Amino acid sequence: MKEEDNQFIMNILTDENKRVQTGMHRIVVAGTGYVGLSLAVLLSQYNQVTAVDIIPEKVKKLNNYI
Repeated sequence: MKEEDNQFIMNILTDENKRVQTGMHRIVVAGTGYVGLSLAVLLSQYNQVTAVDIIPEKVKKLNNYI
């Protein structure tokens, strides 16, 4: 294994260890309607949240904070 591969793995493990210690989770919310978007906003206060949707216009608006 190359040195940079070892460093990459160590960085991932360190990040995961920090995440576990702080109680932060990675969460994906499917759908950004009334319930999904509200849930994503609420959960993002203490977690890393990714919201996904299949409507391109809605995704574009959310990405542009509209």
